[in-house]
Amino acid sequence: MLHLLWNLLNLAILLYFLYLCLKATQLLRQNLGWWAAAIFVVGIFSSAGKSVTQQADEVQKHGLVSRNRVAEQAIRRIQVKLQKELLSSYNLYLLYGPAKDSSNVVVIDAYSTMNGLMGGVVWKPKFIAVNPAGNTLKYNVTGILEWRLLGMTLYSEFKQHQGNVPLNESLKTDTQFQTVVPDDTDCPVLN
Repeated sequence: MLHLLWNLLNLAILLYFLYLCLKATQLLRQNLGWWAAAIFVVGIFSSAGKSVTQQADEVQKHGLVSRNRVAEQAIRRIQVKLQKELLSSYNLYLLYGPAKDSSNVVVIDAYSTMNGLMGGVVWKPKFIAVNPAGNTLKYNVTGILEWRLLGMTLYSEFKQHQGNVPLNESLKTDTQFQTVVPDDTDCPVLN
């Protein structure tokens, strides 16, 4: 619910800013003429369209093995719902399979995203650890959740998600994408 309110606040402030820009353009046109208003509009659009190239934060990953240790046709995918909000969710995606040299399950890739309505909130995962333990995969995901207002970060929140993903026989043999919801998140499965 807080995410929805934050999105609505961002939208309201953006609409008010656009209204102010329209009024400022009208005042410039009346007082200084069309050329001043045109230069103002071009300046606003050019500054709004600037993209800041940021160095992608590297996520530290632990417990992963090389992709060539698993036969390509044996690779499976799991989506783990870490946290569910009203209109968005935090997810962990795992690629795993049986090792070529044994029947042990190994994880070859892991990444975390935020899906859904995300205006004003940015999820930046920093650390992902996945460890196979028998018929489960134990995971630990930590990251920073940035609360932004019109693109400016106002608050950064540390988030940590831990849990177990059961690997029953259907997960080991099914070739379809699996969605898993850990017991402690109270999330409905969204397929």
